[in-house]
Amino acid sequence: GEGVLTADSDSPVAAKDIRITEQAAPVVSFNKAVDKPTGVNPNSTEDKLVTYTLSLHNTETEGETGLALENPIVIDALPLGMNYLGYTAEVTKYADGSEGESELTEGTAVNLVDPDSGRRNIVISFAGDLLPGEVLTVTLKTEVTGQALAYGYTLQNLAYATSGKTL
Repeated sequence: GEGVLTADSDSPVAAKDIRITEQAAPVVSFNKAVDKPTGVNPNSTEDKLVTYTLSLHNTETEGETGLALENPIVIDALPLGMNYLGYTAEVTKYADGSEGESELTEGTAVNLVDPDSGRRNIVISFAGDLLPGEVLTVTLKTEVTGQALAYGYTLQNLAYATSGKTL
């Protein structure tokens, strides 16, 4: 909704009307899981592969008040010493895994490398709406390289979700 905030007349600042407009946004949850929290070995064919699962859940309730997340974007900032191998994406209608129709189209992935840090940012953009109750699950395949050892023994992976909606 909208409201008008008026400065107090006893204030040393001249009274001004300030228009406040509430932005409507859905309530979402975002989780990240990794298949190998320990035991990664860049010198092993099998143990150097790491899978990240990112889940974006629109927790809004279906109905007149349930808001969609427009044009969702999932971003994964891979640690230094990790290569991006690809991704898969799936939308389920409800958190319990039951299937449903989705308005989302297949995502577009961009592998951006920060020129200053060398860190890879995987940005996956989807067109359409993540409807109330839907869960978007993105699975990223990565591999740890020998360079990872130069950055320490802990690889910190950060992930974010946002909307591509322009205001």
